[in-house]
Amino acid sequence: MENAGGVQTLEADTVLFALGMKSVDIAPLKAAAEAAGLKTWVIGDAIQPGKVDQATRSAYLAGIEVGR
Repeated sequence: MENAGGVQTLEADTVLFALGMKSVDIAPLKAAAEAAGLKTWVIGDAIQPGKVDQATRSAYLAGIEVGR
């Protein structure tokens, strides 16, 4: 993690990225995470712009998978 104080490394079992208000090409970040051996789930508008119920459902289903 990088902040005003510099770079800090944190240990975590799960990391969640919430990246802004518009859809962006998430493929490079997903590929880098998977290359590092991390499981990834892309949800909500990162898949395709849609309605809040669709985003909520994809988040719910991803949360179930993360918990397994």
